[in-house]
Amino acid sequence: MNLYIFNKKNGLSKLLANFVYSLDYSILPAEVVHQAKRCLLDYLGVVLRGSNTQTADKIRDFLSKFNDKPEVTVFGYQRKTDLLKAALVNGITSHILELDDGHRSASVHPGSAIISAILSLIEKEKLDGKKAIVGLVAGYETALRIGKAIQPSHRKLGFHATATCGTFGAAMAASKILNLSEQQTSYALGIAGSSASGLLQFLEDGTDVKQYHPGKAALCGLLASFLAQSGLTSPNNILEGERGFLQAFSENINLSMLTEALGQNFAIMDIYFKPYAACRHCHAPIEAILNISRGNNDLHINNIEIISVFTYKSAVDGHSDPCPQNVVGAKMSIPYSVAVALKTGWAGPDQFEPSYFKDPEILNLAKKVETKEEAAFTQLVPDKRPALVEITMLDGRKFQDRVDLPKGEPENPLSDEEIRNKFTELASSCRSKEEIKKIIDIVENAEKQIEQLFPYLY
Repeated sequence: MNLYIFNKKNGLSKLLANFVYSLDYSILPAEVVHQAKRCLLDYLGVVLRGSNTQTADKIRDFLSKFNDKPEVTVFGYQRKTDLLKAALVNGITSHILELDDGHRSASVHPGSAIISAILSLIEKEKLDGKKAIVGLVAGYETALRIGKAIQPSHRKLGFHATATCGTFGAAMAASKILNLSEQQTSYALGIAGSSASGLLQFLEDGTDVKQYHPGKAALCGLLASFLAQSGLTSPNNILEGERGFLQAFSENINLSMLTEALGQNFAIMDIYFKPYAACRHCHAPIEAILNISRGNNDLHINNIEIISVFTYKSAVDGHSDPCPQNVVGAKMSIPYSVAVALKTGWAGPDQFEPSYFKDPEILNLAKKVETKEEAAFTQLVPDKRPALVEITMLDGRKFQDRVDLPKGEPENPLSDEEIRNKFTELASSCRSKEEIKKIIDIVENAEKQIEQLFPYLY
């Protein structure tokens, strides 16, 4: 694909819309197609396991209020609903566990929003797997490039990029799948810009609204594409306009992130996959404490005086509560994540349930964890997300470990086997071994047989 060049006539918004319109499965590099399948399998494990949670029970109650036409599958809920509600609910459910993929520079969880929109659309329209893959790649490219252009200011202003940038990504993915014209694709991008919203206030109290954000993004992305298809117009310069998204949602814009090597380097290759069911800012501390624990058999919890976590500023801000009161709060808390990982030897979905974050021994240990900004670490973000964990024992002994790039980052990736194992572990909560094997096979050959997937997701 030719490199897209920005000029006054062909503005940034039109450039991205034209990129999506022009993207074709036949020109996708093999490694990009492979990565898209990894993203899909990772998403499916997370959403299936997420459907067996207390939060999912709230969503079941929500769905019970409607008597909808059973068009598409609500994954793991043993029911179908209309296209828009399915995308909304699947998006919410895929974010419940805090195990969905992400991008450290853009601070976006793209899969939960984009794949939720894609799969609902693919099932309803009975489209093939090549459509799904090219739509997925287009959506990731859009959401992550916009995220990189506005971060870190976007987050500092209080916005959740999964909700905001995820809306653009879902709209472009849907536009590609629906075969919108170049102008309609541009309109869908513009409509998505007026739908992009989502605030980080949940960091203060750990409420469920965080999980709503990717569902809302999937829903609004689909709405944007259908409205554009029906002729609703929108600004062609929704990103770069004087009153557009970039100006309104960031105080420090990096326009080069929107255009640099567009069509040559695909953003989907730079995402991370999560091994631990916590906010990504907690992962380096979790990994460091697990490394210390595995290397020291005589490390007894009762003999610990203090655990110091030195990390970067955005990890400290909003992630230092040692006494979380709910599941979301536990997943956002570095002290709790470190404590439960040290006590149990892991930090999966189970370790963030009430039976653990209400455990007096774990809470007492969490109170011994102090989080401190290390200015040198802050300077390394976003190229790295470092943390140094130091345990001081009552007898004066010290143990420490530093992690700069936690497991799952593109520089320290999960292997294909590790992605399969993660999916298997998560999906085993509600699927048989035979069903799990079949889902893996379908995903790994998605371009040929994606239509076979949906009965296994019911």
